[in-house]
Amino acid sequence: MANDQHSGNEIKAVLDEMRREYWRGLEEVDHNAGKELVDYLAFVIGNENFAVPTSIAREVLRLPRQIPVPNMPEHILGVFNLRGEIIAITDLRPIFGLPGRGIPDQGKLIVMAAAGIETAIVVERVVGTRNIILDDVEPFPEGLGGIPRDAVTGQLTEDGKLTVLLDMHQLLSHTEFVIEQQ
Repeated sequence: MANDQHSGNEIKAVLDEMRREYWRGLEEVDHNAGKELVDYLAFVIGNENFAVPTSIAREVLRLPRQIPVPNMPEHILGVFNLRGEIIAITDLRPIFGLPGRGIPDQGKLIVMAAAGIETAIVVERVVGTRNIILDDVEPFPEGLGGIPRDAVTGQLTEDGKLTVLLDMHQLLSHTEFVIEQQ
């Protein structure tokens, strides 16, 4: 009988916690009412946190078998076949002045389409999707690393971590991404 009473108390505690979590969720929705939220895909490149709007991220892939392409810029690691479509594998670390080269052991590819270009960005880790309140986005300071200023929409600092919000339309419009065909 004592075990049944103990189990009943545990169930009550779990239900009480679920009830509190439910009400916290409603309070958060009320707190964010009227603020513009945008879904972002967060990831890590060169130990730095980045995010892009989910609207341009087509899919996340494990690293496929790639084909190296000779005489390409340092940031183009090769190409691969994605269901009959040839996609370039792009490493943003050389462009951003971040450490590391090549494809990380546990890395992933994020296939993105922006500025009329489709490419797969190499990342060390995909953190996940999240809603970002646009009012919380801060301006990106000039001269931070090698990241082109026009390729950033802003930054977000949460729990002491800086996340840079990339503007892939601007970034993929840079001349480094336009490959002349001869």
